[in-house]
Amino acid sequence: MTQTIATPAALALAPNGAPSARAIAPGLTSAPLTLRADMAKAWRNYGKEGVDFDRGANDLVRAHEADGKAEDIVLTNLRHWTVVPHMGHFAMKPVSGYRPEIFPMRWSALSDLCRVLDAGKVTSFLRDRMPPALQIGPLVHLLRNAEEGGRKVVLRTRNGEVTAVVSGSYAPLSAADMVSMVRASLVATGGLDRVRVRAVATGMVDALRLSLPGMSRAVKVGDVTEAMVDFENSEFADSAFYVHGGLWRLTCENGMRRYERLSKTRFNHSGKMERLHSAVREAIPAVIASTTGMLDRWSQAVDVMLDDLMAQIEALQEHDGYTMAEAAAVEASARRDAGIAALPQGQPEPISLYDFANAMTDAAKADDPAGRLRKEAVAGKVLARGGAV
Repeated sequence: MTQTIATPAALALAPNGAPSARAIAPGLTSAPLTLRADMAKAWRNYGKEGVDFDRGANDLVRAHEADGKAEDIVLTNLRHWTVVPHMGHFAMKPVSGYRPEIFPMRWSALSDLCRVLDAGKVTSFLRDRMPPALQIGPLVHLLRNAEEGGRKVVLRTRNGEVTAVVSGSYAPLSAADMVSMVRASLVATGGLDRVRVRAVATGMVDALRLSLPGMSRAVKVGDVTEAMVDFENSEFADSAFYVHGGLWRLTCENGMRRYERLSKTRFNHSGKMERLHSAVREAIPAVIASTTGMLDRWSQAVDVMLDDLMAQIEALQEHDGYTMAEAAAVEASARRDAGIAALPQGQPEPISLYDFANAMTDAAKADDPAGRLRKEAVAGKVLARGGAV
């Protein structure tokens, strides 16, 4: 990845220091402006045997390389850039024209820009409901008058498209940087040869999912669950790197994330990378150790009976934000796998905690990577609490 610093030299400014009126480019049409597509979301499982670390890590890095060459453009002042229409898309360019390129925007970049301009709540409205002239106008006005304008900002680009607008203090952690850091940490802790890559998620959220065959439990005959560690990162959205503990069930390739705070460690994309590497090295053994109690609860869940399936389903909607469709998917999975036939309304339908949590993780697989990871954490919470109610 290369980095370019955009200096304010030769900028055309109005007397008050704001960009001149010519910052708003012509070229609007009657059709609403659109955004370039974000990086494609994908989830890849590696079967019951898994693969070694380097194979899974390379797959993750190649997915990002296919999305385009990365370049970070450091803006010394956000007011020196503006939003313009370009071939039917939202785009950004320097006000003065000191740099000739016009950079089409992806959806993630528009969302970031609105957030930086303290207008995050209107992002969808600007994109979907306004005519072209009104789509551009508010953004240009906000850029000219932004309180954040004097602060350094970084435009993250891929193949000339703006993918993110982040703080100047942001420390990039690319997919290649992430897997290199995790590999070095595993080598330092003696864990590289003890893990198998079970899955890789790529897109707006990346996840490298490892399991530890040496830490496993046969909960039922032929039904083995292994301790799991997720390494999660984003080059576009949340500027943080996470290490999560959890469980991986081999028979169905379902994952569950542990809910308790100690099983999730967050590291912001800021500061020196050496400090981040050191912190991750220290976090891995602690996160792995945190999964031991989860394996115990998972084994015990087979004998823990919940009074009523539908009461648990309703609790997911009330307390955990499940939609009707998402709740219905959990119900369908639970009935199928646990063999629960629908009973007359009002009659309780008992289900084991083990089967209900499995149904949640199974239904989560239909979601995109970010949604799946969130729902796997909810399943971990249900296991920890002994039910959704």
